[in-house]
Amino acid sequence: VVAVGLIGAGGEGFGLPRGGDLLMLGAAVVRAGHVALVGRVTARHRVDPVHLTTVQMVTGTVLVLPFAVRHFGALAASDAATGSRLLYLALLCGLFAFLAQTWAVQRTSASRASLLLGTEPVWAVATGLVVGGERLTPWAAAGAALLLVGTYWGQAVERAHRDEGPAHDDRAPYDAGKPLAGGVPRP
Repeated sequence: VVAVGLIGAGGEGFGLPRGGDLLMLGAAVVRAGHVALVGRVTARHRVDPVHLTTVQMVTGTVLVLPFAVRHFGALAASDAATGSRLLYLALLCGLFAFLAQTWAVQRTSASRASLLLGTEPVWAVATGLVVGGERLTPWAAAGAALLLVGTYWGQAVERAHRDEGPAHDDRAPYDAGKPLAGGVPRP
């Protein structure tokens, strides 16, 4: 949270959170719950990422549609560039991201997937620098460094927890058949 706060401070310095800040914090909480739930479901059952992503996208559409209806007029009046940007966001940042997340959670733990997904603000800073022509502030650099250090530390904690043995083993089904600690085969 401190790292993201530093990244968000940018050139304006610190201040009270704005509406967008609170929205992003809420989205992070929802995403954490979502990844944990997908991790639990895929650890117990074989789930087709395409089917799960279809359910996720339809559910998201149904939940957001009532709020988006009032903006359809502006969308209809927009140019092709705006439409192509929306299509890019829907396909790459929506559909592909959910598919990749489900695929990753099935092949590793939900904790590890969440840690890696948590590096998103660092990628946003990099994209802003390369594509958006933004300037790297000392606050953003410190935040990005802190986020990366925290991610590596979190992975080390997750790895140590995972390696404690069968009592604490919550790895995804990709390890089925491989022996647990002590040579006991996995169910």
